[in-house]
Formats: sequence, C-alpha cells, structure tokens
Amino acid sequence: DTFRILFDDNRKPNSDGLIVGDGRYDFTKDYNKYDLKINNKPFILIDVPGIEGKEEDYKDCIKDALSQAHCVFYVNGHNKKPDSAIASKIKKYLGDWVEVHSIHNIRGDVSHYEEEEERISLINQDIAKIGLEITSAFKESLGDVYKGNLQVQALLAMCAKGNFPDERKSLRKSQEKLLR
Repeated sequence: DTFRILFDDNRKPNSDGLIVGDGRYDFTKDYNKYDLKINNKPFILIDVPGIEGKEEDYKDCIKDALSQAHCVFYVNGHNKKPDSAIASKIKKYLGDWVEVHSIHNIRGDVSHYEEEEERISLINQDIAKIGLEITSAFKESLGDVYKGNLQVQALLAMCAKGNFPDERKSLRKSQEKLLR
C-alpha cells in the first residue's frame, strides 16, 4: 500500500490505508498488478502472496509473476531475520536474469518517534544487526543475484504522503502526530 501511495498518480482520493493494519490484509492473498511511475518512468509492480509459510495455494501465481519480473523485492515485515529456508524458497522461483533486493520494514508506531533523538535515525543497534543478518542469509542462498537490503519504516512513508479516509481514524491520528 505504501508503494501505491508514493507512486500511483491515479489513486482515488481518500483511499489510502484502507487495507493497512486491520488484520484482514496482513498478507497478500491474490496476484495484484499496479501500473506506477517513478520520475515519469512507468513500471509494473506485481504483488504476490508471500512464501513464509505454506505457499502451495499460491505457487502458480508466484511462478507467473516471477516469470515476468526483472527485479524482486522481498519484504520482511518482522523485526527478525528471515531464515535461510525462505531465501532458498525464493531461489527456486527465480530465473537467471532476476535481481533480488530485500526490504526490511521496521515495525513501530508513532510513539517510537516522540523524542527528538528517536527521530534522528530509524536504525538502532538491534535493527542494524537484523539488517546484517538479512543480508548474510540472502547472500548465502542467492549469491550474486542478491543486490542488498534496504531498511525502511513504511508507516512513516505512508503517513508522509497518505490521504486517509475518515474511517481510518487511527491512521489519521498517527499521521497528524508524526507530521507535528
């Protein structure tokens, strides 16, 4: 949803955050394709179900999406390193031409950024260690196709640009507080 908020010029007003954090959409269940632009350059973002657990129900859509992919972003939404089994699962779906990047979405709510010193950097010692562990696990399993890890806080990015509907009061409140 954050990618769509940041890069979809055609998104509907007050449609942001509808699928975030209410429990129903904590992981992708369907193949979703988004036509987006970064710096006026079009690209297609394909969102597919994850492979952290039993992906058998989604195997065909994962294969279909990855057969079209030039670049894969694996989003780790937990403050822990993925095990090598996940990286190995990713590898079995890849073609030789695909680059893989990992994105570590640092979990945290607005209360984590109340003090000025907490806003200087999202990355403390524990988060930095997780980033190194993610990089190590992916590099070991994927080799040269693995291009690195990016650590982000999607809540901050979403709140910076989001246009939340009235029914998402908690997100609107977080956004107001973060922007203040």
